Amino acid sequence: MHLHLRLFARRCKNQHPCRMLENKQITAACDGTSGRKRNNQVSKNQILGTISLLALMTPGVAWASDECGPVNTASNPQTVTCTGAFASAATNGISYDANTLATNGPIELRIASTVSGAFSLNTTGNAAVDAVTLVGAPGYAATIWSYADSEIYSARNGLVVRTSGTGTAGISLEGTVNARALGLSADAGTDGMAIVSIVDTGVLDVEGSGAFVTGVSTRGAAGLVLTAGAITVDSSSGSGTATGIEFVAAGAGSFGGARNVGTLSVTSGSQAAVGFSINTIDGEGTVQSTGSVSVTSTSGPAIGAIFRDAGSTSGTTSFANGGSFTVSSGGTATGLSVTGSVSVDIQLATDEQFLSSTVDYSNGPSVFSVTGNSGISYGMLFTNIGGDVVINARGQEITIDGGAGNATGIAAGGSGLLGGFTFHISDAEYSLGHANGDFTVTSAGGQATGFDFMSVSSAVDGAIDIGSTGSS
Repeated sequence: MHLHLRLFARRCKNQHPCRMLENKQITAACDGTSGRKRNNQVSKNQILGTISLLALMTPGVAWASDECGPVNTASNPQTVTCTGAFASAATNGISYDANTLATNGPIELRIASTVSGAFSLNTTGNAAVDAVTLVGAPGYAATIWSYADSEIYSARNGLVVRTSGTGTAGISLEGTVNARALGLSADAGTDGMAIVSIVDTGVLDVEGSGAFVTGVSTRGAAGLVLTAGAITVDSSSGSGTATGIEFVAAGAGSFGGARNVGTLSVTSGSQAAVGFSINTIDGEGTVQSTGSVSVTSTSGPAIGAIFRDAGSTSGTTSFANGGSFTVSSGGTATGLSVTGSVSVDIQLATDEQFLSSTVDYSNGPSVFSVTGNSGISYGMLFTNIGGDVVINARGQEITIDGGAGNATGIAAGGSGLLGGFTFHISDAEYSLGHANGDFTVTSAGGQATGFDFMSVSSAVDGAIDIGSTGSS
């Protein structure tokens, strides 16, 4: 079995080829080079290389202010470094805006330590400011680097980057960011690319009581989040929606993606908890996870991943899980929700070709688990799909439990599926062990249904193929 994820290939405004995700390969955007994961981890150099290569455009900026000292004008891109010595008193945050400068060019803001000690910035006493903000000049890259021994605390948003034109908005997190509304925000406007990376030392903790509490947000013509670190999002202290990773398309033909080999934990109280929210317009949405994803709501809806395509002609969705993907709620729970795509490709696997031959899965298969307790909980829900839906599961435990409510494994909603439907599940045999492929739907207090294509107006227009090999 191979992992079939759509390759994002397009032409950037500057005519460099863009390649974002291809199976196990993570490729630097708009530079023609690539990096590969090893031992089921994204290395620091791979992730940081993705960001740094985007910034190598043309020289020449001076800084608008000096919270972190003077800019190094001899470097390309020009760079300013925030250290404990310069920024220890910056309780109103650190902010640079290249649009106020006479000379435009790429910008790098580096949050780093010195020999005197680690960098620390605490703006929790001022809820009206973001901790660190960087605004790029039109058409140029803007990048924030937060190194391993940096600690940033904010009562609002943590690290914020905004660009315009074809400029790339980038964030790389090695250290710790603690925020109460939005942790990391990369906004590339209507034509640019937003990239956020969190390496294995990176810690993002966003706990707040506002209406929306979000870990990572990207916006632009394309957005990509690569994470090997730890992301925690918790809105249970208030009545807000908690979202782990989101992408919002700025226009048609957009690409939104996320790749997780770390941990993502999202918790809410009475409102929704969402792991991944990918919003495109006739574009491509993709999520890959070989790490751990946990989405929990006390009484609100819990959704592992939402894909929404607002177009009508060419939207595509791909989803792959090779780790632990669990969704639970005291209300309704949905593992995967897809709306408006033309085609859907889903791969669920415990497979050393998909994952890594050096990882021992002999203790059991990867998991896709959904647990609710009222209403109808779904493993996967497909609404208004314009083409085929293909699901392949190899050596993965798929469980849907409705608790006191109803449970449905896989269902169609709205106008149903205008193409065909294929679902196949099998066991996995590999050199490090055996993994069963199981599909189980249960409910203690309601109705349990494996597949439901009859409760919508047009159901499935194409062929339906449901099969299993050595699985239950």
